[in-house]
Amino acid sequence: MNIDHLNKRWLSLKDDANKALLDAIRAHGGAYYFVDENDESLAEIDDLSELELPLVDAYTYYKGRQGSFYVTSVILGNHGIEFYGIDEYDCIDLKDAIQLDHVSLGGILDILENLPDPNIK
Repeated sequence: MNIDHLNKRWLSLKDDANKALLDAIRAHGGAYYFVDENDESLAEIDDLSELELPLVDAYTYYKGRQGSFYVTSVILGNHGIEFYGIDEYDCIDLKDAIQLDHVSLGGILDILENLPDPNIK
């Protein structure tokens, strides 16, 4: 079975999602923090999983593994978009946030869905 056409469509969709995310982060001034250490809602929760953060599948060089991570921020860095998050199963402290590499297409779409409109204050 020849799947070249499907591969081209998949890569096109992934390129479109990455471009949309890049444009959205630029519209937010080059960075978006879903939560940060000064967030008042942190005092009311026991675990960061209680927040409505995007949950993505990603590979991380830091931990050397693939897994599910709650995204805490998306930043335009020197080499493109940088994702930061905390392990889904070890999400007690924001200080444990690490850089995420190779975020899946589904993760990019979840991040886009959770980004607020930058024109609405």
